[in-house]
Amino acid sequence: MSIYYVRFSGALPGGETWNTGVHLAGAGDVDEVIALGVDMSDELWGATTSDPVRAYYPSSVTLTTVVAYELSPVTGKATSRREATTSHVGANVGVPLPQEVAVCCTLRTITPGPGGRGRMYLPGPATSTVTALGRLDSTTRDGIADSVAACLGVAVAGGHPPVLFTPSTPDREIVSVDVGDVFDAQRRRRDKLVEVRTSVAL
Repeated sequence: MSIYYVRFSGALPGGETWNTGVHLAGAGDVDEVIALGVDMSDELWGATTSDPVRAYYPSSVTLTTVVAYELSPVTGKATSRREATTSHVGANVGVPLPQEVAVCCTLRTITPGPGGRGRMYLPGPATSTVTALGRLDSTTRDGIADSVAACLGVAVAGGHPPVLFTPSTPDREIVSVDVGDVFDAQRRRRDKLVEVRTSVAL
């Protein structure tokens, strides 16, 4: 049984980037997994889902790259790598949330406690998805949960079930996805987002 890591990445407004990913188990090789990863990105962004993620993001948020790594099950280090490009663009006409806002998707296994949970972080969606209480609205919350579950379902159907992976530890297969209505935050290194400052003398 081999272990792979599939990473999805794209652009944020202002030139910054985002990425998220998931471990997969199964036979085959990394070429098979990169093709599967592209299919997963199509399902995540909304090629065939009824609640496409792209509907919640402005056009300045994209998903343009899928990378697949084959990992050593002992060390967790990559032994081979493949990359593919995609052309997924947001379809919402709203204003984006700040760069550090994220939607956390909790990946659950049958293992109880923190060791049975993982996470995927998606970018913050458009401001039109925010309620008057500053939370993610229920339609967007449910749609993101459906789309992430459908994305992982593609991996299951392709013979590479998503797992929580720790080197030299039994894999824990992911069985469900949770998305809450409270936004999360991710601190990103701002290497492309240049501030415009206002200075006021005393």
